[in-house]
Amino acid sequence: MALIILSGYPLAGKTTRAEEIKEMLESRLKSDEFKNTPREVVIVNDEQLGINRSVYNDSKSEKVSRGELLSNTIRLLSQNRIILCDGMNYIKGFRYQLYCAAREAGVRNCTVHIAAIPSDCISRNFALPPEANPYLQTTIENLISRFEEPNGSARWDSPLVVFPWCDSLVSNSTGDAKGLAGKLEGLRVVEQSGASPKEITDDEVCEAVSSTGPDVPECFSNPTSQNPQDTLTTKPWSSIANDIWTAVTQNNLKPATAAVKVATRTSTNFLHLLESTTSTIISEVLSNLNQSPNSYGTLTFPIQLAHHSKPKIIKIKIPMGKTINMSALQRLRRQYTTLQKQAGFAGRGHTDTQVEEIIDGFVQYLQGTL
Repeated sequence: MALIILSGYPLAGKTTRAEEIKEMLESRLKSDEFKNTPREVVIVNDEQLGINRSVYNDSKSEKVSRGELLSNTIRLLSQNRIILCDGMNYIKGFRYQLYCAAREAGVRNCTVHIAAIPSDCISRNFALPPEANPYLQTTIENLISRFEEPNGSARWDSPLVVFPWCDSLVSNSTGDAKGLAGKLEGLRVVEQSGASPKEITDDEVCEAVSSTGPDVPECFSNPTSQNPQDTLTTKPWSSIANDIWTAVTQNNLKPATAAVKVATRTSTNFLHLLESTTSTIISEVLSNLNQSPNSYGTLTFPIQLAHHSKPKIIKIKIPMGKTINMSALQRLRRQYTTLQKQAGFAGRGHTDTQVEEIIDGFVQYLQGTL
């Protein structure tokens, strides 16, 4: 059905938000529209896969863990399932891989950026007890510095929904197409007046957040609220929830292109049939040309197919003045078989094991090149 790619700094609160999004989706999927088509929402993250934070200390082990997250996410993609890929997903190339996997599976995709202040993430990491395996200081700083922020103008990050860390950074301005404000580290905070956004510093945002007082909903300041439905009643969360819901249920499905198309598996005996069948056709063409009183016109001859009681009748029109000999036909045969092999390995060629289909393809090629 859909793939939701969460992205954000380490300890930005991605798993907490993933659980809130999951609960929201499950609640909406209980509506009458979906009651006859059971759907499920699944979260895939490092914790579920048993991946320790220490793997990010080394680039090789980190690459292996990313591969495991990718393979498990792809394996779960289906038309009746919404997958939340709950990870940092800080490399745009990795998000592109997930985007391609979603298109290949024929499901919608959406990127959710869990915005956070870097200093807050580092503080949370240092506050973790030793048994929680916090990141090394150099590791978390390195991960933050290497973070490639999602960009809504990039097709693999679109549609992009920004999940801010507090209510004061959510824009309710009608001029904001997403109904959301920006965030720090490259994004901007949208002014309520609709004027051009301005850059702000960490200190200014921290001061604004600390001064919001009771205006900050409990669901943002206390994610572990005893009443999860509180998260569905505030206007900011409703706006974000609607954006995510629209992305996973109503956005246009992007067809798989050649770059992400499922490769066609070649049959084990395809190459043998290709070589033997085209050679037989070449021999029959030369044999019938030698027996014909003219070196041009329409050649009609039968070819006996394996496991068929009746032969297949072949017709090839030879143009007047065209010299047809063994070397010319062999050259065309090599060209055709080479093209079919290359296309077959790329998953876009004709790989039918039926000899009849191979004959039709080669005869059509000969007719077009003679």
